[in-house]
Amino acid sequence: MLRSDLCLVTPSYRPDLERCKALCASVQRFVDPEIEHVLIVPRRDRAAFEPLANHRTRIETVESVLPFKAMQVPFQRRWWLTGCSLPVRGWIMQQLTKFAAYNAVKTDAMVFVDSDLIFIRPFTADRAWHAGKLRMHRKPCPAPQPTHARWNHDSCRLLGLPESDWCGADYIGPMATWHCQTVRDLLDHISSKAGKPWYRVLANMLHLSEYMLYGLYVEHTLKGEGHHYDESNLTHCSWDYQFKSDQDIEDFFGKTLDPHLCVVLMQSNQKIEVDRYTEHVERLIELNNPAEAA
Repeated sequence: MLRSDLCLVTPSYRPDLERCKALCASVQRFVDPEIEHVLIVPRRDRAAFEPLANHRTRIETVESVLPFKAMQVPFQRRWWLTGCSLPVRGWIMQQLTKFAAYNAVKTDAMVFVDSDLIFIRPFTADRAWHAGKLRMHRKPCPAPQPTHARWNHDSCRLLGLPESDWCGADYIGPMATWHCQTVRDLLDHISSKAGKPWYRVLANMLHLSEYMLYGLYVEHTLKGEGHHYDESNLTHCSWDYQFKSDQDIEDFFGKTLDPHLCVVLMQSNQKIEVDRYTEHVERLIELNNPAEAA
């Protein structure tokens, strides 16, 4: 019996298939079997992902999740055509897909798990819920990166908040957790402020951060209702690492991690082949969770 309070959601596409296979194998190994895993991929990539489907992993398509018609430009992956906007970049379309993902899930909440993540320790629903409130990553930050400041400003405008260049906290990080009803309310709020459907607004954005938009809405519009803030990260993350040699990879995977870290992230833009780093994952598991090592 699958749980009704939480599921994993992975937006992916064909170039990330091998990474997604490694993620799915780790989900089978470490994630509570009652938690469903939903993969959302472009329709033309569905056949490539179907072998990953099983009793707890379900494949949905981007086109079936979105509340508007969309199609990828033929022989192109970077651009989508819609009937409600200028051509949409893949990066923006992925965020629209996340906002619409509640249409594909059957749970109260969802955790976004990108294809370049691998679970290395057990993960259960209590990592996301505490006393009936859903975890939301919120890290106080007095001096944002320029791109984060721009996302903050644009999100404030969409939400009808004072257009501050920075509201004092960052909400961006792996394993973001959203409440499905809160997403519905957020999108209704954007539509109400703009006087048109939310997807017409967001599809025409040049710059957008889904996590900044959700975080600012929860903190400054809902005043935190239904959520508990968590400054910590659940992920051993490659964002701040430089990988110029095999030794750099070995150093990254040869660490004893804090007990709350249950996932490792090796970003796809590091351009490191999956086979090259997954062989190091077992070492990380052995160092940090010997009982689970193969």
